[in-house]
Amino acid sequence: MRGRYVFPFEFALLVIAFYLVPGSVFATEDEAFTESVVIFNTICAKCHEAQCSGRLSFDDSFKASVNHIVRYYGEASEKKWLQRELFVILNHMKEQCAYYPMPARIPPQMVWSGEMLEKMATLVERNYFIPIGPFTPGRYQLELKLAKDAKVTAHLVSETFEMVVEDCYLSSDRQIVIPFSIEEAGNYYVRVYPREPVQITRLAITTLAQSNVAPEEEQ
Repeated sequence: MRGRYVFPFEFALLVIAFYLVPGSVFATEDEAFTESVVIFNTICAKCHEAQCSGRLSFDDSFKASVNHIVRYYGEASEKKWLQRELFVILNHMKEQCAYYPMPARIPPQMVWSGEMLEKMATLVERNYFIPIGPFTPGRYQLELKLAKDAKVTAHLVSETFEMVVEDCYLSSDRQIVIPFSIEEAGNYYVRVYPREPVQITRLAITTLAQSNVAPEEEQ
């Protein structure tokens, strides 16, 4: 997914925010925002994906949203910069009915290394939110390799918030294999919640040949 183009006026607002919001890190806008996007999409989005109509809008005031943010994500209680970024991401989801754009390179062979995945994980919980790019209808297989055997909940979700995969898995020999089918073309995301913090050291997606599909699945 592409990062946003920053227009001169928007750039000026970012410069002002740099001085007004303690703890903000604007080395690059994309890198600074990635952590907040991952936090929102693994902790907050599960509720707000169904609320993009503005039914619970906080557009009137950033201050009005702070209590809501802190109540559901206590780690933000002392981080004004994080509260502000989560507020921006929340309003984006409500207004656009879409995930906030996240700068993430899709590897040509559809294999993500542990180093790449580190940028898409929360530091404390080790939750992951991974853009895996556009898919066409077909049969695929998702493989996760973990640093140790663990039980995880895995989601595969479309850009329109439709769940393709939503299940709990126990790894075997530190590996989890999840076959899945795509019916609607579009961008998709992998979301992973480990029962206890564990690193994903590799993620790979392969296309399954039609011959690998069971007869009942072809109907």
